[in-house]
Amino acid sequence: MKRILNFLKQYANFKGRARRREYGLFLLLHALLLISFGVAFFYESDHVDVYGNSKFILGLIMWVFLLPYLPPNLAVSVRRLHDFGKNGWLLLLPFIPLSFYLFFMYLFVAIPIFERPRVIYYLFGGLLVLSLLIFLLLLLWLFAMLLIRKSQPGENQYGKNPKEK
Repeated sequence: MKRILNFLKQYANFKGRARRREYGLFLLLHALLLISFGVAFFYESDHVDVYGNSKFILGLIMWVFLLPYLPPNLAVSVRRLHDFGKNGWLLLLPFIPLSFYLFFMYLFVAIPIFERPRVIYYLFGGLLVLSLLIFLLLLLWLFAMLLIRKSQPGENQYGKNPKEK
């Protein structure tokens, strides 16, 4: 229980280091929350009140619970990156291809449909798929690195190894 509450004590602490165990327990709690909301949404899909407000209220409750969960999620991820000597800004790496995806999507929508040659469809479609694929691969790589990679032994620029305390 002490380990589970460790990340709650460091709610928005972006300094220091976090072990794989702390990060894994945090992800497990996050997955359990998401699964519970998913089950609730699935159950509520058949039970809608007269005005159809059931999903809206459940979605509002979900955001009320998950929005405060964002700062500790980012904090434990940054501390996990610090644990093996990487900068926390590395978390933003997958969003570079996502910005290209959004840019290509804007171009695809901005050009009027009657002025688009067929080649433009293929070009933008390919660029959209490619940028989204690169985003997902970078996200998967980062997620795997956070879960699998061992701590940097000894002290690094971000503090002492939490394993050696």
